[in-house]
Amino acid sequence: MVSLSKVIKPSDPTIKVIDTHIEKYRYQISLISTAATTKPSPQVYVVKIESDTEKLNPNSKIKGYCDCHDFRYRQAYCWYVNDGLLMEPAFVLTPPEKTNPNCDMKMCKHLATATHFILSRRL
Repeated sequence: MVSLSKVIKPSDPTIKVIDTHIEKYRYQISLISTAATTKPSPQVYVVKIESDTEKLNPNSKIKGYCDCHDFRYRQAYCWYVNDGLLMEPAFVLTPPEKTNPNCDMKMCKHLATATHFILSRRL
């Protein structure tokens, strides 16, 4: 699992969380978030977060998943090698040699916004 305090970044105000589903089993929280863009139909992404604590807090260790391209091609491998990736079979895990050559641990904007949503509501 990955330390939340090391990967969290500011929330993106253009992203809105449109649905949440909380499973108390293993403290897994599933969210669906959508980007409020100028496109006629905004893309919807599925975000999943699993925590080692009952309530997510900045000291929690997490595993994460987002089905957006940024997470898939720049972040998933780095989360995988740090034991922080949920739903590993959903990805072709190759090092992001051009887009993230140092394998810096980051969150995509959807995962960051979902995390801030959870933290602000103390879920």
